[in-house]
Amino acid sequence: LYVVAGVYAIARFRRDPAAILASLLLVVAGLARIGGGIYPCAAGCLRLDLPDHQRMHLWTMAAMDVSLIFATAAWGVVVNRYARLKWISSLSFGATSWTIVSMVMMATSIPDQGLYQRYASGILGAWMLIWAVALWRSRIWAEDLEWRKPEYAPRRRRFRRK
Repeated sequence: LYVVAGVYAIARFRRDPAAILASLLLVVAGLARIGGGIYPCAAGCLRLDLPDHQRMHLWTMAAMDVSLIFATAAWGVVVNRYARLKWISSLSFGATSWTIVSMVMMATSIPDQGLYQRYASGILGAWMLIWAVALWRSRIWAEDLEWRKPEYAPRRRRFRRK
């Protein structure tokens, strides 16, 4: 789902370099998730003396988490430029914040690591679903998008001659 959504967003937002970067992060997250599924993890796989396939699972899932967190934050910046999608910006930053909080809790809580890992995955999965539905319902696929300068961007001052 992440790869398909990332490729769709690249095709749709092809004039916006920040959207292309955020979409590429989604594609990387999808490929890492596929890699995490290829290399399964056994219970208690957070030890240091792991076989290679479990180590590959840890690395690919870490790459997925990091790229998806950055993609969520990047989409928070990107959708702020489009009037129909502006409400997704606060949702994206909220999902990024709560995912980081749950990752910190996962790292500090040894017995409940699996719970916090699933919590973080659930937050990011829910964000992905809401993001995809919002893109679809805003009929972005039916119109050509025009990039709009954000309201907070500085304006160029033109000096007048007296």
